[in-house]
Amino acid sequence: PDSEFFKFFGKAMKPVDINSKLVNEFIIAIGLLFFIEGLLLAILPSRIKNMLELIKNTPENKLRSFGLFFLIIGFLIIWYIKN
Repeated sequence: PDSEFFKFFGKAMKPVDINSKLVNEFIIAIGLLFFIEGLLLAILPSRIKNMLELIKNTPENKLRSFGLFFLIIGFLIIWYIKN
């Protein structure tokens, strides 16, 4: 592949070692998180405010259960994609 795309992006996509690959993927994941949250806030600000009020009135043990559930689902998705 001698196209300009690979000449430009090929350097950025070839990590030197496993640590730089992990850091690169972590930064991409954080960027994706910011992108999705920013998109939702820009498109649905009133719905976000309503959801935050709902979260404020939800008991902590229920929030922990939801958090643990989404943590496990996210881990399984990442594990499936990586393997």
